[in-house]
Amino acid sequence: MNSQATLLSSLQLNYLTNNLTIWYYPEQKWLISDPSIINSLVHCGSSHPKPRVQLLKSGLRRNVVRIDTRETSLVIKSFPFTRLREKFKYKKYGLAEITNNMKARQLGIPTPRYYAYYESRQYGLVTANGCIMNFLYEYMPLEKLYKQDKQLIYMAIPVLVELFNTGVNHIDISPANIFFSDDKTDFKIIDWQYCSFHTPNDPLQ
Repeated sequence: MNSQATLLSSLQLNYLTNNLTIWYYPEQKWLISDPSIINSLVHCGSSHPKPRVQLLKSGLRRNVVRIDTRETSLVIKSFPFTRLREKFKYKKYGLAEITNNMKARQLGIPTPRYYAYYESRQYGLVTANGCIMNFLYEYMPLEKLYKQDKQLIYMAIPVLVELFNTGVNHIDISPANIFFSDDKTDFKIIDWQYCSFHTPNDPLQ
C-alpha cells in the first residue's frame, strides 16, 4: 500500500453529498463538520470566494483561502482542475500535499496541522481537491520579515540544514514558504505538494 492510500485508510469518511467527499481525522469531526466549512468548499476553487472568506493566494492551479469558523480560523488550499489531464493526475495535487506534509511532520519537520483532505467530483472525474489546515496565528513568512530587516534572511540557514539532515527535499522552499513565530524561536514550513524524501544527508538532495 503506497503512502497516499495509507493516509486515506487512516482517515475517516465524514461527508459525502453533492459529489463532495471529505476525509478527516476522527478527533477533528467537530471542526470539519462545521456548516461554514462545508459551504465554503464548494466555492474555494474560485478566485472570488464567498463573503467572510479571505483570499490569501490565487493562481492557475491553486487557491488558498482563510475562513473563520465559530471556533477558530482555518486555511483551505484548493486545486481546481480545468484540464482533463489534471483530473486524471489529481493525486499529484491536494493528496500529495497532505501526504507529504504528514510524512515530513513524522520526521520532525514543523508544519501546519492538517485536518482533512477533500475531493469534488463530476461525472466520476475529480474536478477539485485540497486540504484543510490550521491558520498560523502569530507567525509571519520570512518573505515579509526580510523586508523589515534584510539580515533576517539568514534565519533560513538552520531550516535548510534541518531539511537536509532529515532527508526532506521540499523542492519549493522559499522565503514565502518559511514562517517564523513572533519571537523568532519557532518556524513552520508550508506548501508540500512537490516534496520528495531521501536518506538523511543525501548529496542528491
